Amino acid sequence: MSVESLLTYIEVSKWSKIPIGTLYSLVSRKIIPHVKLTKRTVRFREKDLLDWLASKDVPSKDSVKK
Repeated sequence: MSVESLLTYIEVSKWSKIPIGTLYSLVSRKIIPHVKLTKRTVRFREKDLLDWLASKDVPSKDSVKK
């Protein structure tokens, strides 16, 4: 079994450039994938965040086939 490191709010904020307040909001609205370890402890898996960000990708007009 491999152990994947879990990221904190601060680490995700620095890595993604998403403000911590926005991360709290995304978590409370269950928009961003996260792991709830305890009532007040939340962590994030890097792979889940990468997949979530990829799902938000919007193609430019130039890349859309006619």
